[in-house]
Amino acid sequence: MKKQLIYLVLVVLSFASTTKIHAASFEKVPVQVNEFKLEFFKEIYFWISRLVTDTSLTQVRFPKDECSASLELSQLHGPQHELHPIGQSCLDASAPASRFLRVKAEVPDINSTLSVKGQLELIASPLVRTDFPNALLTTETKSLAQTIISKIYYKEISTGLKDSLKRLKTDRLNGSDTEKVEKLRNQAELELNEQLTNLKKIFAVNKKDKSTLNLPIPELNLKEREFLTMFLSAFMWRARGGGLYLKDKSAMFATQKLRVRYVYNAYQTLVELNGWGQQKTEVGLSMMRRIISGWGNGHDLGTHDGDRAGDFKALAERGPYQTAGISELMKSHKIDSGPWDFSGTHLASCYVFGWDLMNIKNAQGKFRKRLIWGNDLFSRKPFAGITSGPATWAELCWGAAMGLGISKSLLDL
Repeated sequence: MKKQLIYLVLVVLSFASTTKIHAASFEKVPVQVNEFKLEFFKEIYFWISRLVTDTSLTQVRFPKDECSASLELSQLHGPQHELHPIGQSCLDASAPASRFLRVKAEVPDINSTLSVKGQLELIASPLVRTDFPNALLTTETKSLAQTIISKIYYKEISTGLKDSLKRLKTDRLNGSDTEKVEKLRNQAELELNEQLTNLKKIFAVNKKDKSTLNLPIPELNLKEREFLTMFLSAFMWRARGGGLYLKDKSAMFATQKLRVRYVYNAYQTLVELNGWGQQKTEVGLSMMRRIISGWGNGHDLGTHDGDRAGDFKALAERGPYQTAGISELMKSHKIDSGPWDFSGTHLASCYVFGWDLMNIKNAQGKFRKRLIWGNDLFSRKPFAGITSGPATWAELCWGAAMGLGISKSLLDL
């Protein structure tokens, strides 16, 4: 077992070089995995190499140190009291992802993916309720995520902080303070003002960036926009495959409804986020038409039927087929489709990643899944697990690649 793990690590880390591509700037990373020659976006390679070498999970926690007085003051008063909401308003600012714990656990509406907030809440609601892969939690990604959420929910967070500061002033007039309450109140006021100052700084950082002025959520800079698109696309594609939320198999046209929600609607939102709102309907239609036609061949990479070489070839053809319609649309509008085209080739590479690198084969030839993510969510209906095996990791991988392709082509990154 140990020898096999070392072998897998060496396979993933033995990348020969990176290749710079013209026009829209992006980097390809070539790698040999068993008999297959693969290529990945540099960003995708970064994540999959970490996942193969670190399969640990960590509990999602939201630090409360920056809001200790505000939270204690809230706990001293019941839900109907004027001061009760101030702790949550402070926490919304200091740990913005905590807001998703309050999103109602329910089956998403078919139109919920037609907005960035809708997609973010749909994804983050189950994610904050289960352990998270350490491999995906770098210092940079945690900072990026916090900044992105703060910018998207700036109005709500800012209003909450300002309302809480008003509540402190209003309640002080009641004159019923003990020494302890007054001390907490003064500390809470400092905490809330500090969070409001920090929030304004985050929101103001990108205001002078003219490249995003005409884009949705203009406060997001290009790097944040690309990261957000990659993240949303990864989980939209995984949800399409039955992850995050339980699929109602008894419902008529259940599979097609998932495709409408997570493909037709979702990818309209993603291209609009990257400045192509005028073409979003055509993008959605292209993605929908092509997902209906011939999807599902070769996705087991010869494990159950067919053979590895044949399935790999089928996937290598199917990926570019899925992206070809939008590629033609981009070219007709003088947009460099190179990154988007390259994302299509990731379908085969991502399934090799899933089957050959996220599986461990023992001496008896049986497979053990390297990392199962979110299995505990099945006990919290309507949530479902995030990954359960090789194909589910492949879905996340390819969804992320398509998100990168969208941003890099449309934003010319």
